[in-house]
Amino acid sequence: MSQGWKTSVTAAVLVALVISAPWGRAQAKRAAEDEALYKELELFSDALSIVQSDYVEEPEAQQLIYGALKGMLATLDP
Repeated sequence: MSQGWKTSVTAAVLVALVISAPWGRAQAKRAAEDEALYKELELFSDALSIVQSDYVEEPEAQQLIYGALKGMLATLDP
């Protein structure tokens, strides 16, 4: 095998790594953001379960979820 061929392959691999590195960092950032979102959703689910099981009268799940959505939307800009 000639040295020129090895150099070309090495250069191609390095170019591929340099090009894909930002994409890899973006994927890692997205995965961290998704994990944080899932933790927040778990918190919401836990709160919903506690209210349903421990409230004096069991409220309807739809009523609780719609109330949460209404509150979420009310925090946004008009």
